[in-house]
Amino acid sequence: MDSGEEVAGSSSSYEVNSRKRAILEDEDDEVLHEIDVVVSNKYAKSLYLLQYPLTPAAARLPSKQRKTVQFKPKQCKLQIKCEMDTGSRNYDKIRGEQLALNCAPNDKNKEPIFKKLMDYQIYTNENVAGLHTNCYAIGYYVDGALHLNPLDEILQMKPTFNYLDAADEKSGRSQKTGMNDGGETSGDETAEPAVQAVRVKFAAANIEESEAAKKRKNASFAYKQKLMEEEKWIPLQYRPRENQNVEELKAMLTYEEREVENQATQKPLLFSNDSSSLMRLFIPEAEQEEGGLPETPSDTISLSQLRTLPLPDQVQALMTNGKKSSITAHVFSTSSWHSFSVKVMQYDKLIPLLPPGADSDVVLKSLQNCACLVQGCWIVKSELLYPRHMKSPKSGLSGEYLCRIRDLVLYKFRQNPYLDKKEITSCVKINNEDLTDILKPISKFRQQKGYQFLIDCDEGFLK
Repeated sequence: MDSGEEVAGSSSSYEVNSRKRAILEDEDDEVLHEIDVVVSNKYAKSLYLLQYPLTPAAARLPSKQRKTVQFKPKQCKLQIKCEMDTGSRNYDKIRGEQLALNCAPNDKNKEPIFKKLMDYQIYTNENVAGLHTNCYAIGYYVDGALHLNPLDEILQMKPTFNYLDAADEKSGRSQKTGMNDGGETSGDETAEPAVQAVRVKFAAANIEESEAAKKRKNASFAYKQKLMEEEKWIPLQYRPRENQNVEELKAMLTYEEREVENQATQKPLLFSNDSSSLMRLFIPEAEQEEGGLPETPSDTISLSQLRTLPLPDQVQALMTNGKKSSITAHVFSTSSWHSFSVKVMQYDKLIPLLPPGADSDVVLKSLQNCACLVQGCWIVKSELLYPRHMKSPKSGLSGEYLCRIRDLVLYKFRQNPYLDKKEITSCVKINNEDLTDILKPISKFRQQKGYQFLIDCDEGFLK
């Protein structure tokens, strides 16, 4: 027995020593190449990975067919309505007509699931049980750096067959109606007594039992189904893989400081040209189409394009920095929520950007239409940033509610150039992310002081 224990002990020590040698050998391996790995939390709660476990890779959803996408952010429910290619040789029109007929409602006033043919398929998601999604991220390798963006959820998209349930319900009602119309009870059969519902109430024995019952209720399928039905669908815009905007969305996953680094590594300009050539180099002339001058600024607007606009539009374009952008909604889709690149500007800094001799009264009137005065500086109005019919992609708060909160923030800044978040959270209910999104473009954080207004007070304009 003792010898056996000694052998076992020697074999285990041999395994430990071999592992140590393997680790030492790995440490001595030559490093062939190093790359920078950057983790960005910019879209940490708005990135979703879609999986299609029941759809072969060769039979992926065609990108040319129209798709309607809806999403419930609180319940994390995604629905994709994909049109079928009914003209394909692989599509059975007879079977498609039969399915549409089977699930057609008996009530003519009720809208049918399919019109004359089963021409679409609906995919909905199931959350992957037991999978820690915070361990996964989307990697985007560009310019010698790997940019990682953590995933919020992994959604497994599977086809739904609600039309089969409707067909079964219709056939069941038809059979029941046929039995009631065609059959008569015999004389020997007696009528069954009417069934009466009896309500029984159970009083809670103590508070602990009621709390436990409440937890069971919240975890029940009926309660979750109720929450699912109460939340409204948010429409999303689907963009196919070959769309040009998809590359722009991918570029948004990279770290923002990469642009600054690229600009620093560019070759310096050689100032060997005359003044007119340098002017054309820095301010290129806008290419005007035959249709006329552009009416409103697009995603980016140059100074030469800005001068072609009316004076009020020039003021608004400068205050919004001449940019419009869409917030990415989950799964590389965009909602119709818009946000401007907020501009805080002093009046003296705005005038040199306008045409010489611009009427100051027109400029002030234009500023009042798109901006408000805080600490002697002009800042974009809240209603331009948060339309009423939109909702926050992070918390679901309405645009009207966020507009009021931002107006409260601006009111606090009018009274004091420093602001503490507690002054806002003590008055209104808002999560930290939405409040940070409001404060970040118009202020800067100072240790032990809170948030300071972005620009010093313009005493000269106030006088």
